[in-house]
Amino acid sequence: MEQESLISVIIPVYNVKQYMDHCMDTVLNQTYGNLEIFLIDDGSTDDSGKLCDKYAEKDSRIRVIHKKNGGLSSARNAALDVVTGDYICFVDSDDYISPDMFEKLLSAAKNNDCEVAICGQFTERDGQISIDEPKVEQLLIFDSDKAIEKLIEDKIINNYVWDKIYKKYLFDGVRFPDGRNYEDIAIMHEIFYKAKKICRIPECLYYYQRRTGSISDHSKEERKWYRNCLDMLTSKIDRYQFLHNKNKTDLEQKSLSSLIPTVYEVIRLAYIFSDKEQYRKYMGFLKEHKKMIKENPYVTGKDKKLLFFYSNKGAYSLYSLSKKAVKPGK
Repeated sequence: MEQESLISVIIPVYNVKQYMDHCMDTVLNQTYGNLEIFLIDDGSTDDSGKLCDKYAEKDSRIRVIHKKNGGLSSARNAALDVVTGDYICFVDSDDYISPDMFEKLLSAAKNNDCEVAICGQFTERDGQISIDEPKVEQLLIFDSDKAIEKLIEDKIINNYVWDKIYKKYLFDGVRFPDGRNYEDIAIMHEIFYKAKKICRIPECLYYYQRRTGSISDHSKEERKWYRNCLDMLTSKIDRYQFLHNKNKTDLEQKSLSSLIPTVYEVIRLAYIFSDKEQYRKYMGFLKEHKKMIKENPYVTGKDKKLLFFYSNKGAYSLYSLSKKAVKPGK
């Protein structure tokens, strides 16, 4: 494949020295080599920052940005401000990728005149690799609206930023929200809205490591799950309001339907943790949107029934529900 297009690869780094070698080996040994690689050391307190500098000494394609710790969004944004490539890819420094990921995504984007190309992903847990998404048998091509619909469904197109390649201009004026987990949900709909065509290839090329202690891991700490739910819900409401403002009525309804289980979970946890501010805020959200939820054809019968309990029955019913977490997804 011709190497004329430059791909900017953005890799945030924070205290991941035990994972970096594997990640960087898979990035540096790609079959497509015309890369500029940004390692953003987000105030690491282990030797990750030194490892970044060592990699830069060995490979001229690597640029290192050392910054104060500001979180994943801040790190990605720091690189977005200086990238020069024609396309952008993201890789998390505790994950790794197939050797031909960039080549296949770039080829799919160019051959199908798409601004975004997406691959499938493997999930690795404790050394065991699985596929946690529906199987895609062939190349799929979507217009902007259909791609956003698939994004809301979060099945064959996930909200993750790192299993995709993007034309650089799609990030003009778009940045990740600082200080928020599940920040991908907050921007992916904006990216897809700007794109005319998006494709999803059938191959799984990204290896996502679910590890204890990561941002999204809340298996041992319900308060962390509560924080994650709050951030997830904020991003989902951002998406819902964005689609409302763009007069995308059907997508707006689907977006509202997808966030209702997260509202229930936040209310449940706010009650458990005596967070009166968030409890009142999202009880108010339910009351404000009660009629819209009831009339929304995409809201499930179960969620419409739960609406009665959450919006009318008060604390006693919420206490009864507190042992039955909704566990909403992205």
